[in-house]
Amino acid sequence: MENIASDSPVKKTEKAIRDQAIANDVLLEIVRFGIMAPSGDNVQPWRFAIGEDCITLFINRGADDSFFNVQQVASLIACGAALQNMVYMAEVKGLEATVELFPYGEGRDEVAHIHFAMSGKPQNESIEKAILNRCTNRRMFSTSQIDKGIWEKMVATTSQEADTFLLYNEEKAWRRPLAHTVYLADMVRVARQDLHEYLMKILHFKAIPKDKRGQEVVPDEFRTGMPLKNLQAGLMGDIYMRSMRKWSVMRVARYFGAGLAMPLFGAMSVVMSGGIGLVCVRSFSETTIVRAGRAIERVWCELEREGYALQPLAALPLLTLRTHLEGEAAFKPSDIKKLKKAKAIADHHLHIPADAIPVFMFRAGRSAQVTQRTYRQRTAQLLVSSEEA
Repeated sequence: MENIASDSPVKKTEKAIRDQAIANDVLLEIVRFGIMAPSGDNVQPWRFAIGEDCITLFINRGADDSFFNVQQVASLIACGAALQNMVYMAEVKGLEATVELFPYGEGRDEVAHIHFAMSGKPQNESIEKAILNRCTNRRMFSTSQIDKGIWEKMVATTSQEADTFLLYNEEKAWRRPLAHTVYLADMVRVARQDLHEYLMKILHFKAIPKDKRGQEVVPDEFRTGMPLKNLQAGLMGDIYMRSMRKWSVMRVARYFGAGLAMPLFGAMSVVMSGGIGLVCVRSFSETTIVRAGRAIERVWCELEREGYALQPLAALPLLTLRTHLEGEAAFKPSDIKKLKKAKAIADHHLHIPADAIPVFMFRAGRSAQVTQRTYRQRTAQLLVSSEEA
């Protein structure tokens, strides 16, 4: 390849392009797409500060106080997904993004500093539609198995992040065993009063208000959490969830067996899927978990581009992660037994290495569109100055 002198017209033109200031409205648009990232129960645990040609991403460590969010893992994964969306949109806008993770060290709220420079070459323009269309889909999927070539693409994109990898099982025999792992983990979940009450707190049981033209007018309190219909449980499922809002009712229902409805629904959803994936890391640190979040969002967007839906299966990886990081004291012996059995089945059918730390499990497949999406906080609500964060 011919070398181009640093003082040549070509190099001077490239430098002039790179030195152009990034318009504030472009940075705001990049933040808006960051906010479109997934987060556990749609809590949106992030804040953003816009500087000169840069954006700083902060974690809001108080946004998610659920038992699932062990050592902020769920929130850090969400921040990684938001970071990946912003990098994607930089490409679409013809920008180069340079990312520095935890510029002041782990444990601080500054998750990433992203500096942008003009490249003049818009790339990956189809990703914008994937980011906007991507959502959690809890419907039953087609059982047609996901093509191996698509899995290999997702394995490759996951491995771009250090210490992060994706496991899956392409054999037809995975469905019922892995459905049983989800059933066992969900049994632990529905038996916990704290997780039950948290779920009922983040669900919106009221209908979204509408104006005179029939257009939704979304109040601020609806911009986090989930509308009830987002669960895609149908009329009977909605009635069930409404009747189980109080823990005292749920406890009685569990005694008579009616509390099994949610674990059974979760297991059936795995059977009615095209594949199960598991993102793991090889070491535990806040940096590694953010990297895993970036990989997860790339996998999710890749599936969206290929016409597949995705639903996270959070209970097993996050509950077993708590036992890995903090021991078994927070669980009843019967729950530990269920989690160990579920993990043993998953280890066998997903071929999980002994040194792997699972952080994100999901099911995927062809599906109809969801009938109710979640909402996002307004960009202005999530913008802060560096001093305020």
